[in-house]
Amino acid sequence: MADGLQRKTKLGVRGKFFIRGGKVISVNAMTYGPFPDPTPVHDTEFSRIVKSGFNAIRIYEEPTEELMEAASVHGLMVFAGVHWQWTRVFRGVGYEKYFTEAKMKLADLLEKWGRHEALVGCYVANEIPSDIARWMGPTRVKESLEELIDFCRVLAPEVLVAYSNYPSSEYLEPINADFTGFNIYLEDRGKFSEYLPRLHHLAGDRPVLISEVGMDSKFHGVEKQEEVLLWTRQEAVDAGMAGTTIFSWSDRWRVGQREVDGWEFGLTGRDGREKFD
Repeated sequence: MADGLQRKTKLGVRGKFFIRGGKVISVNAMTYGPFPDPTPVHDTEFSRIVKSGFNAIRIYEEPTEELMEAASVHGLMVFAGVHWQWTRVFRGVGYEKYFTEAKMKLADLLEKWGRHEALVGCYVANEIPSDIARWMGPTRVKESLEELIDFCRVLAPEVLVAYSNYPSSEYLEPINADFTGFNIYLEDRGKFSEYLPRLHHLAGDRPVLISEVGMDSKFHGVEKQEEVLLWTRQEAVDAGMAGTTIFSWSDRWRVGQREVDGWEFGLTGRDGREKFD
């Protein structure tokens, strides 16, 4: 891969927006996996994702070569992450091994894929529980996230780095992130739109990317899911968000090795069929 090509296709920041190839770009992303067996054929799924109007995916585990090459073929940007023990105490005597694990996994990700043209962003963690933050101390947790961001930036300076935050612990927003990533699950349009200016306040002069938003069709129905996703995108655009990330592409996903079968947030069902026309 030529360095010139890499520099053109990486994502950058200009004020409150993302730029790519010198032009402002809105990120229209979809979460993808992790999947229980069998893993779908990425080339086939990415073709469908692009045809549905998305230009990026968010993944939660280190990607395979097949996934990254398929993303390049279809022009999809990849926002990646790794799984480490952020849902438990991870700093202090007897716990530093978990923070070391985070650095090791992030290093593996970025040393292998940091120069790949498809990888444009990295989340160092996702939704640290508010009770864990209070137990460890919010300042210590925030400083730990900032340390991880600096660590990643040294390894892959052309990859944008952030933390995927959420309302319950918005005070953890790192000051050195390249953009503000925020997971928001609000089913009421008015409450959703009223909360978006708050994200600009937290982000300051950085872009705001909604890093997860979605609706469970199992309990609310497919029509309600479609309605919410449509107004979510419109409200985000109207509020000057730099992009949105729909959770998720498929109803088939797992946490660790356990398949999740109680929710159906996907745009495609467990049989692989798309829910919307």
